Formats: sequence, C-alpha cells, structure tokens
Amino acid sequence: AERASQQHHMATMLASPETAAEFDGDGLYRLRSFRSIVDPFRDEVLAEEHNALQTTEISKMKGQSLVCALNARLIAVNIRFITYATKEGLIRVIHQNGQTMFKVANSTKGKIMDMALLGVDGARNAPKTLLVCADDQARVSVFPILHSAPQSKYTEEALRRLELIFPAEPSEAPLRVLAHPVDAQVFLTMHQGHVYVWSLSKLLACTPVEIRPPAEEERQGFLSFDGQSSSTLEACSHARSSMGERLRDLALSVDGKCVVILLADDQLSVEVFHLTVASIGGGRSLELMQRTTLGGAPAHSIRILGESYIGNEPGQVLVAAGRSGCDLRVFQLATRSATPVGPLLQELRAEVPPDSSSEQDDAPVCCVDATTSAPHDILGLAYSTAKFVLILPLAEAWTLERGLPFPSVRRLVIDSPTSQTAYMVGKSFGTRGEAFFMFRGYNFLRSKDSLPGCHVVVNEVVKPDLISRQRTIKVARPGATRTPEELAAAKNAGPSEPPSIATSEVEPPAPVVQAASAALTVLVAPTASTSIASAQASSMTDESRGVPHGHRALPPPPSAPAPAPPAPSAGDDMDAVAATPAWDSAGEDANEEAVDASGGGGGCATPDAEGQAAAGGDPGSSVDEAGHASKRDGGENMDWGFVKQIAASFVKGLEHRRGKLADQ
Repeated sequence: AERASQQHHMATMLASPETAAEFDGDGLYRLRSFRSIVDPFRDEVLAEEHNALQTTEISKMKGQSLVCALNARLIAVNIRFITYATKEGLIRVIHQNGQTMFKVANSTKGKIMDMALLGVDGARNAPKTLLVCADDQARVSVFPILHSAPQSKYTEEALRRLELIFPAEPSEAPLRVLAHPVDAQVFLTMHQGHVYVWSLSKLLACTPVEIRPPAEEERQGFLSFDGQSSSTLEACSHARSSMGERLRDLALSVDGKCVVILLADDQLSVEVFHLTVASIGGGRSLELMQRTTLGGAPAHSIRILGESYIGNEPGQVLVAAGRSGCDLRVFQLATRSATPVGPLLQELRAEVPPDSSSEQDDAPVCCVDATTSAPHDILGLAYSTAKFVLILPLAEAWTLERGLPFPSVRRLVIDSPTSQTAYMVGKSFGTRGEAFFMFRGYNFLRSKDSLPGCHVVVNEVVKPDLISRQRTIKVARPGATRTPEELAAAKNAGPSEPPSIATSEVEPPAPVVQAASAALTVLVAPTASTSIASAQASSMTDESRGVPHGHRALPPPPSAPAPAPPAPSAGDDMDAVAATPAWDSAGEDANEEAVDASGGGGGCATPDAEGQAAAGGDPGSSVDEAGHASKRDGGENMDWGFVKQIAASFVKGLEHRRGKLADQ
C-alpha cells in the first residue's frame, strides 16, 4: 500500500507542468513550482558573475587525469586538508594553510578508485585525520594524517597505516568508500552486491595477516587484514539487498542513522538500513527498515542533505539524479520514521549545453555532489562540457510543511569545465566569516602532443551571501491527497464545494478569506448554523482546519463561533500558490504586513445572529455593517478583526523564535 501510494503521488507530481525558473539577472534563478527547469545557457552572463569567484591554482598534472566511476571522487577535502589522487597509487596531501605538502602511497601502486576523509571534518580536539581510499587491486588503505604536532608525541598505533585485502573477484572487490558523518572511527565500503560498515577501533583488535608487498621500503609498514576472514569480519556489520540486486550508489543520512543504497534496476528503487555505532561488529546484518520502488526514470546517483531534525520535523532530503546528472528528484527523509524515505517534494531539470551531441547522451553531463563537510546543506551541479556550476542551497530551516526544499539556484561562471568536484564551507582568509569553496579538477588533452592532463583549482565565492540559504517558498502540492478515481470524479463534476461536517441542514458558506505568509496560514470561515456542526468543528485537528502541521490554530473569540471546514485546499490546483514568496527579510515583512492588514480588517465573512445563537453565543448579540460583533444591551464593542491581527502577529513571532532555536 505504501509503495502504491508513493508511486501514485510521484505520477501525479510528474503529470503537473514544468515551470521555467525566474532569472534575476545576477545569476540567481528562483523556483516557483514543484517541477522547474533551469536553463543557464539562455540568459546573458553579466560582468558581476565573472567577478563572483576568486580562483587559486593547486596543481597542474601532466600525463595523467582524474578519471573514476560515476559516483566516486578523487578529490577529498575538509577544513584542514586538500587531498587528490595522482598516478601509481599516490595521493597528494596539502594543508589548507599551504605550509605542509606531502604524498602517501598504497602498498601495490594500484590506481586509486575512490577516497574519503574521516575525522568529522578535522575537529579541533582530534589529533589526526584519517584518509581512506580504495584501489583497483581490491584493497582499502587507511592513512593517518597528523594535524600539527610532531610525530614523536604519538604512539606507533596512532601512526599505523592499515589496509583491508579483499578477493579480486568483481563481486567482492571494493568499489566505493564513504566516511561516517558523525563518528571519526567508522567508514563504509560498497561492493557489487553488499555494503560493509567498519569500526577502526575494533579492526585494530583483530588478527592481522603477514603480507610483505613487493615494493620499495617506504611503501611497507602496513598492518594488513584479510577482508574475508572471520576474525576481520568481527569488526564490521554488513547490509545486502533483500532481493540480491547489484548496487549502484550509497549514501548516509546526515545524522548517520540510516544507510541508503540505490539498486541497479530500471526504476528508482532504494533500500534503507538502520545504523547505530554501538551495533557495528560481530559480522551482523544491519536492520532493513524500508524497501521501496519510487517509480519514474531510473536514478544513478543519490545524495543526502539537510539537518537531522528541526524541532520534531525531519529536515533531511534524499536527492536522486539520473545518468546525465541534469535531472533531480527530491524526496523527504525522516530517519526516526519506520519508513524513512517519504514522498516526492520537488523536481528540477537543468538544460544541457546547446552543442551536446546525441552520442554523448549516455555520458554524465553534470557532476552531482554535495558538501562533504558540515553543514551538509549545499548541492552542486558542475557541467563537464560547459563553464557553469549550478549551486542549490537547501532552504533555511526547511521542513516538509514549509514548502520547497530548494527555492533557488545560483549560477556560477568558471574558467573551465569540470571533471571532479568537492564542495566545502569554511573560514576564508580573504573575506570575513565563512565562505563557499569549490575544489575542481578538469581533464583535458594537450594540443601539442595529445597527452592527458589535469588542472586542480579552488574557486572561492567572493561574496558569501551569494550562496546564503533562503527562506523557502510554499507552493500547492498537486493532487497530493487524491486517488486517481477521486481526481477523475472531481474533473467530471467540475468545481468542488467546501466539505460539510454537519449532519443537518446548514447555511450556504460565505467565501473563505485566506491570509498566507511564509510562516503562518490562517483561515477565517463562517460556521455552520447548527449546534452539531459547532460541536464537531470544535474537535477538529489543526490540520483539518487548514492550519499547517506544526502551527497551532488561533482560538475563536469568546462570542464568535468555531470555524467551519475550509474550502478545498490549493493543493488540488497544480498551479496555485499557497503562500507569498519571501526572498529577503525586508520583502517578507512587507508582504506579511500587507496580508495581515487585509485579513484583519472588516472584509472577513462574519456569521449572522442566528448562527451565533446556534453556536452557543449570546442570543442578544448582533453583527454590524463592519463585521464586528456588538452587544444589543449597550455593552462595549469588540473589534475581533484587530484581535485576530494581533494574534497572527504573536504566532508569527513564536514561529520565528522557534526557527532560530532550531537553527541553534
């Protein structure tokens, strides 16, 4: 039932029309619907975009290039180190301050296939960062990289290089390595049909094997472990596809509690496993939480972004990309749920370069990657044949009920196409505060001798606010709660009427006045004219009243009746916008003030005296022409519109405070 519901929801979303993103003229595209198209080649590039980046050259490699599998990476960075692979199993390590530069090498001179940095982004209290890499000789090597202190202060165990040796068969050889986002002693290896989760502290307690690699003296000194022995497997847990399929990609949730594997089928199929650091070891299998086929075109890459939780609301998203890397689908990810992968939230398609030939359709057009160090809130699409990078910051304090996860796209103009990427947010030496950095590798053939070459550079965004997270925009969810039969019936029946919860005859409803803002939606509607309607309406949940989940509905005034059921949601209309977009704080405040003024005045529909009496109000009260209730016995008038305006402003302030606390 869950799979059918998600497939129906995706089909409904994909049936809605695509909307072109709005271009602001300075490289910013604003997304206004669930399905958006961004065309960076159509819009003119201004001088400001050319000056948005500061480029620093890191390396010029001759006779070699950075080539690996689709989802692997040969550049890994954190706030302390820059690392990239070179030839013959060598890895260049550069300190971010530029004062230290050296190389490390595996024991076999095997070509590096994938690499990652452990150490929870080079934490200050950690003495070292661990570099993990997989090579084409079916080995996984672990190198300690000391932060600053001389080696004499550390024990031999702290400086020990490790390697895991696997069988050379394709089904057992490691294809990917992945760092745990929270624990610096945990990493994952992905193989053709399974995943291992390794604990380094438990691995050191296992029995090593005596292997002397045929290499020069400086390449020896590894502590080697047989990756298939029963002793070594005591240091890991594993996850295998429940149906025995091959794996295409692997991702870890931001809080490290879920392992998501992408299956190599012709649909978008994923399996989610529960992971706790304490449960790693003993060769145990990870608990399978969810297997789901989301439908649509097959995906070739998955990435996870966001914050673990914002209050009680999940703040992570699972991004699935197609083979080209230009088409993205964004799903909700709730690691505390029994079914973590939720509904489709957004779809984005980036146009391919105009000169792309049909022969290159099977090759990746964009390199899709996310920030590998905290905060994990920026996604990048770097074109492999064009001089553009599209940056998608996750919406600020995003949750399911607050709108689009990615409300904007920033186009950055670079001086060369991109073959490898690594993104990071960190302290800048040239600007105040934190800046966004892009570490890129560009492969090419030299014109004079046709030999391969590669340039590695870092691009720093000069103005940090260019990549700042925006407030989200709330849009209608097309057909999110209707079955195909209901949609067909609604289409044949024409415009639907507001639902009625009263069992007896009720008054015809007056129009609903909706006050929409990015933080609060308040629906003011007339009540039914029977006591039964009033009793049932008073027991309605916040969601059934039309108030977004997580917001508390405003209580009705003492002499006013409880609100009746609202008119059909704007979610039934694919093109309807349910909230005012806010792109800067000044514009947002101005919009909300205008909405509050219109919602709090005398334009609200107000029930008549008979309706108030039926709802339990004072039978002696009446309604004047301005829509304000007044006492017939000469009592004091009360401006309920003004009271509602004050209440709306108060709730808005609470929600703003709640967002700030969640960010902290």
